[in-house]
Amino acid sequence: MVEVPVKIYITNLAKQAKAAAKPFSRISGEVRQRVLSEVADELDAHRETIVEANKEDIAGVSKELSTDDYRKTLDRVRLDDESIGDMVDRVREIGNHPDPIGEVTSSWYTTEGMQVSRRRVPIGVIGIISEMGPDVMAESL
Repeated sequence: MVEVPVKIYITNLAKQAKAAAKPFSRISGEVRQRVLSEVADELDAHRETIVEANKEDIAGVSKELSTDDYRKTLDRVRLDDESIGDMVDRVREIGNHPDPIGEVTSSWYTTEGMQVSRRRVPIGVIGIISEMGPDVMAESL
């Protein structure tokens, strides 16, 4: 297998996710919430598989780092049952928020009588960045 620089790999992955997200942005809030719940269920159900795959990531950490840098890197890369539980909780939290898509946040009339309004729209892709260590974060790409 040819190794691809991480930046190129992540960029391509993000582009693929963005393309896959377009149809998702057009579905109802109820369906979106159900999908997020299913994503959380799948993460929860596959904890052991994720931890096993993470062992390969840990094995790939360079032993040439200083002892302190090596430990810090391992702390950032290592996933355990608790950190996966945090991911599950955060995905559920996102799914439990009221669906903001389509909500009008403000509205006004121009001097010509045209009504203008601001509506909430889909933000795009949510990615879980596991390298953030114990404080796993959800980020928009």
